[in-house]
Amino acid sequence: MFGAGTLIAVCVVAAAGEALELLSGAVGARKGGAGWQGAAGALLGGFLGAIAGTFLIHVPLLGSLAGACAGACLGAWGLELSGGRGFGASLRAGVGAGAGRALGTVVKLAAGILLWLVIAVAAFVP
Repeated sequence: MFGAGTLIAVCVVAAAGEALELLSGAVGARKGGAGWQGAAGALLGGFLGAIAGTFLIHVPLLGSLAGACAGACLGAWGLELSGGRGFGASLRAGVGAGAGRALGTVVKLAAGILLWLVIAVAAFVP
């Protein structure tokens, strides 16, 4: 039913959506003034937060989304603070990381909608 072009397009869009969501916390932290430690903390914190949120908040999807945003925030904030930056500057980096991760989730949702459209068109248009 689906040709190689459709499968390649689906894989590319899915990979781009995942990469953008993953990196969005680090980009948000950098926009908030974080250094490389804060960006790395946002990446690791977002990943671990999504896992923890899934088990701690028993609302489907909400737990992992809230956990990812909170984890990115806490990861960037914690590593910036431990790296010697002031509380306010570290907090700005953490909030930037959390907001970036939330925006990355919206981008991933858009990628999912695009995937749905590509597959729907490929299924019904010869």
